[in-house]
Amino acid sequence: MRAKIGLLMGMAIVAAWLCCSGAFALAAEEAIQPVVAAENSQNQVLSEVQKSGKHGLLDQTGKIILPLLFDSIAPLSDGFVGVTLNGKKGVYDRNGKIALALEYDEVRAAGNGLLAAKQGEEWNYYKAYEKNRLAGPFTDAGVFCEGLARVKKNDRWGYIDLQGKTVLPYLYKEAADFSEALSAVKLNDKWGFIDKTGKMVIAEKFSKYLQPFTEGLAVVKEENGCQYIDRQGNLAIAAPYDQVYPFTNGLAEVRVQQRNVSWSGVLLTAAKVASGSVIVNPLDLTQKIVRRGFIDKTGKQIVPLTYDGAGEFKDGLALVIIKEKRGYVNRQGEFVIPAVYDELGAFNEGLAVVKKDEKWNYINKQNQRISRLLFSDGGNFSCGLAAIKLGDEWGYMNHEGYLPFKGRFEAAQPFSEQVAVVKQSGAWGVIDARGKFIIPPNAAYEELRNFHAGAAAVKIKGQWGYLRLDGRMLVEAQYDAALPFGQ
Repeated sequence: MRAKIGLLMGMAIVAAWLCCSGAFALAAEEAIQPVVAAENSQNQVLSEVQKSGKHGLLDQTGKIILPLLFDSIAPLSDGFVGVTLNGKKGVYDRNGKIALALEYDEVRAAGNGLLAAKQGEEWNYYKAYEKNRLAGPFTDAGVFCEGLARVKKNDRWGYIDLQGKTVLPYLYKEAADFSEALSAVKLNDKWGFIDKTGKMVIAEKFSKYLQPFTEGLAVVKEENGCQYIDRQGNLAIAAPYDQVYPFTNGLAEVRVQQRNVSWSGVLLTAAKVASGSVIVNPLDLTQKIVRRGFIDKTGKQIVPLTYDGAGEFKDGLALVIIKEKRGYVNRQGEFVIPAVYDELGAFNEGLAVVKKDEKWNYINKQNQRISRLLFSDGGNFSCGLAAIKLGDEWGYMNHEGYLPFKGRFEAAQPFSEQVAVVKQSGAWGVIDARGKFIIPPNAAYEELRNFHAGAAAVKIKGQWGYLRLDGRMLVEAQYDAALPFGQ
């Protein structure tokens, strides 16, 4: 009883408060060479493998592109791969050829086949495969956008071209990337916009710069909130939101943040107060809610912020949530699929999986069910088929809502490259679109992933390798981890 009274007193106090309240480096000629560095076709697909904390790369033929020597591997743009070893970074291409020696603190692909690298406090630009720098040193270096990159020297920003020549002098306190031939810059205390000759085409009059020009509009911020401006610097759309984003195909995402009372936080804080703690942290009593919406170029909310949730547009549709029910709206904000479903998947091959009243089915974009069957789980369509769960077993449904074959499985993965990985009698195997086993269930396969580029990662005796579609091993099981090809 005393504990209960203490908790109630704590809740009362909380309620009252709520009311008121570099040793390792390799020279270029010593850089690590791959075990195999064969030229690969444009259809080359790579996979990362790992063993004993070291990372490497294979191609879809099983050839080693980068050996198991690196502490980490990360994809870069323009077909480059960043690697790290003992704290130093370098760059290889997808054929395993060294593009930049493994001797830098930071590296990045700068666009147009150029690389930027930091050593100590200095950034330099390099052409891939060349040791001599193209431009630098700089204290900071951006990527090339529309043929120019912003660079910093002596606490001021300027711009260089693809030949490394300084084309706009180091005048600016802050500078952004070029977009639609204009870039935001800050000479003194306000932001303006310059063209590629350095001419200030929109006067310095904005307190904050947020987003570049996209579809003719940029985003700035003043005391009265965010604004979309046109290429003359005039107000185009008032945007009184916490976050605003560039326009894409005539629509822009906007967000607002709200803080509501968190009753679980209130109860927890009340218990602390009852135990003798009197410090109340306001963040413990509330929860942040972010609401997303979309506006058009008139400023009209096409997807209003009154919805409990909204997703990004894909193929002209966006998922919305209203009181925990899901539906789809089009780019005019009209409901194509009403918000009546407990779960609603993405449309694949014109069909989406839905859950309503604890049962699953598939609908088309006219909100019509394709099957009279009601099942307990379902996946997305691929290769004309989708995995569904009937009772305790899995099977596959086609676009017409029928089960084209009688196979029943303990587990079923999506079809990929016209085959699917399934589990039967405790063992993994592979079936074709007719339901016939092309790789019989094999108890040696502890795990088996989907097929990509003609091979699937498989785990045997605790080690990973790659299995071919004919059932033979492409790469023997020898790795601690192996990603699917292309991922």
